[in-house]
Amino acid sequence: MPVSKRLAQRGFFGIDFLYQGLDDAYPVAQCPVVIKPKHLIRESGLKPQPESDSKTASISHLHFKSHSVLRGWLYTQTLGLGYAARMAWDVFRPGSKLPKLKMLSEIDSHTQLHLLRENDIPTEDGYLLGFSYAEMADKVGGLLTNIGLTQHFAPLVVIVAHGSSSVNNPHFAAYDCGACSGKPGAPNARAFAWMANSEEVRKILYSRGIEIPGGTRFIAALHNTSRDEITYFDKHLLEQDSVEGLSTFQDVMESALQQNARERCRWFELAPNANTTEKAHDHVTARASSIFEPRPEYNHSNNLYCIVGRRTLTRDLFMDRRAFLHSYDPTKDNSGNVLVRILSAIIPVCGGINLEYLFSRIDNSVYGAGTKLPHNVIGLVGVANGVEGDLRTGLPHQMIEVHEPARLMIVVEQTCAIVDKALANIGELKEWLVNDWIFLVSCDPNTHIQKLYSKGDWKAVELPVELKTPTASRSEDIFLGQTGTIPVHKLIRSAS
Repeated sequence: MPVSKRLAQRGFFGIDFLYQGLDDAYPVAQCPVVIKPKHLIRESGLKPQPESDSKTASISHLHFKSHSVLRGWLYTQTLGLGYAARMAWDVFRPGSKLPKLKMLSEIDSHTQLHLLRENDIPTEDGYLLGFSYAEMADKVGGLLTNIGLTQHFAPLVVIVAHGSSSVNNPHFAAYDCGACSGKPGAPNARAFAWMANSEEVRKILYSRGIEIPGGTRFIAALHNTSRDEITYFDKHLLEQDSVEGLSTFQDVMESALQQNARERCRWFELAPNANTTEKAHDHVTARASSIFEPRPEYNHSNNLYCIVGRRTLTRDLFMDRRAFLHSYDPTKDNSGNVLVRILSAIIPVCGGINLEYLFSRIDNSVYGAGTKLPHNVIGLVGVANGVEGDLRTGLPHQMIEVHEPARLMIVVEQTCAIVDKALANIGELKEWLVNDWIFLVSCDPNTHIQKLYSKGDWKAVELPVELKTPTASRSEDIFLGQTGTIPVHKLIRSAS
């Protein structure tokens, strides 16, 4: 009998903190830029690291005991020629990885996060080291309530963060998580899974009406969106107790990632006519590892919709990778408070991503960054063309060339009355709607009647009578051989 599973993916998962990794010199924010975190989370190794395995030891072959001019010149000539030959080989014959370069999906889970706060003494900078159990329950309960997962828990809940890896890309942060300030969301996923598995946190959630069964396990993972690979974190915790359905989930996810790679290949001009998912996956992996590849992936290049509602709204729809999907149960939010939290996150994040692509596509030379080929990173704050001093704004041409410039449309499965309650409590973010920077549509949960928010009022959405949604039996029948934007299709499942 198959085991039911759930998969959750939502940027920073509602957990905002400063994060200092094992090899990080200073902490960085793992949350949207509009949030000012108050907590600091540090990472440490599971075992004491020998001096020979330290970061400096890994590059010790570049340091020599003798620093004489003659020996230095000899070392430079001999080793330099060798490295030049290897670099030339990697340029013209890129493999799955480059030497001494770790991809996101190749990182071993050999560390742990210090999440539980031992005292309330702040750091010198005024941050609290870790969270209390009550604060953890607030974070976990908040996200579970927002996505409507408060009962009927499956034995396995996978918290999937996303990030991207590429060899030569000064805009790599634009391919990571916008809700994590342009960084991979792996620390947030690991933190959420640990908190949700804590017995103390579950006791507090039980007192608040959320009962997580003892047999339910939360697993943290990271989807590398350029290589279409997935990493499961904290293996030492998985080895302590067997997780029901994990191996089945891993097989299903592996198949899904290969099919996703095949769908992505239709946008790449140099991609082969991939007749198999294996060939497609090999191609996207090679793109991410190629030092001369300016288009490792197109990221959110076709963002157009943000759908907030139950899965039934989009089930069996082929939307050509153009929609942000946010789970929401309208039947459990009569006050609109849950919707307030959701809109407060998706308006600046999803709306910001959309406007970033919109303006960069409208006039790439002014609002965008032009071609990325001559870009150099300046002071870790931006990019400039070669040695020029002016920082470029927006996104480069190689990221937005397939984007259709249109403003984001948010569709919320909720009545207009409850949406109005939420809009009254989102503060300055309402200006995004008033000024038409993004559009908002209410879809009634019972009648499915849609209304557009305009100038503080709701207007009925009138669709042409002759409008018919194209159908297909499989998504492959829709996108194979297509190189442009595809309209929404409805998938008709066979009776078998």
